[in-house]
Amino acid sequence: MDGWRVDSTASPQFNTLREGWKKSGYSSIDADLEEAFKSIRINVQACQCKPIVLPKEILGDFLLFKYRAKNKSAKEGASGGWRFYALFDRSRAILYPIIVYPKKKWVDAATELIKQSLAEIIAILSSN
Repeated sequence: MDGWRVDSTASPQFNTLREGWKKSGYSSIDADLEEAFKSIRINVQACQCKPIVLPKEILGDFLLFKYRAKNKSAKEGASGGWRFYALFDRSRAILYPIIVYPKKKWVDAATELIKQSLAEIIAILSSN
């Protein structure tokens, strides 16, 4: 299906992480993510999308996906590149990235960070 939207500005946690990685020397993060978002806008399951199963009490009617994207600063392609988690609102066909990190720095996002980021973005979306 064509026409998915990506709102990469809604999550305060995502924006904080993105700016932090940029300040840590990952100058290509914005361009790298935009390239991934371009693919996701065409196919929400692009970028080696992996569904993350969490209880309905946490996710509600949303879906959670984990993606891989190239990191041009690392020059390693997707295997050593960016990982990001995103909440998908099926009813609006909008993907909300909530966590981003370079694979070289974190093996994965901490479970508590994922839960906090989800609660934060779901509260924001519920208030709109």
